[in-house]
Amino acid sequence: TTLCEPIVVNKTQEWVEGFEDFTLNTTIRGCYLQEYNVSTSRELTAYATYDEIDYNFDNVWYTITPYAGERYAFATEYNSDNWLFAYVDLVAGENYELSVMARHGNATTNIPTNVSLAYGNAPTADSMSTYIVSNIQVDGMWTQVLGAFEVPQDGRYFVGIHLVNPDYYEKAALDNIRLRVSNCVMPTSMSVSRRMAS
Repeated sequence: TTLCEPIVVNKTQEWVEGFEDFTLNTTIRGCYLQEYNVSTSRELTAYATYDEIDYNFDNVWYTITPYAGERYAFATEYNSDNWLFAYVDLVAGENYELSVMARHGNATTNIPTNVSLAYGNAPTADSMSTYIVSNIQVDGMWTQVLGAFEVPQDGRYFVGIHLVNPDYYEKAALDNIRLRVSNCVMPTSMSVSRRMAS
């Protein structure tokens, strides 16, 4: 695979991805790389709206719409396990903040999707050597998962977003990835905020 030039993130330039430039129902590719469990998952796909089947036979359907804009990335298989990687150019000594909006498909289920944010030297799960946040649980409402980090030296890295959905009946989605330099001091703990039903 030929890599794109790395995404440059600095004090005047942040990276935001809302998947608006992807054609509907196509795999998220371009400058992004993916890894997924081939026995339970498929690659993340660009969606606008998804109507979940009425698997409880209670005449209730669950609709996933984007957090913002007209697109989001969707794990189209139940019980999914997906990584999405982006190639970035980072500088030692800067405080970076990586965030993503994530959810699973059913607003009423009590089995969450787990979201992790990490970085490493190659676009594989095994190369994600530093976890920024790990196994943050999100439910059927759009929820922001956020973490801060510093890299040990100037260079090119891969940031990874990991979605794991243990529920056979549900799927997972992500939107509005953002990586920026933060002027704040790195936190010692992490919290989840901005929940929105849709």
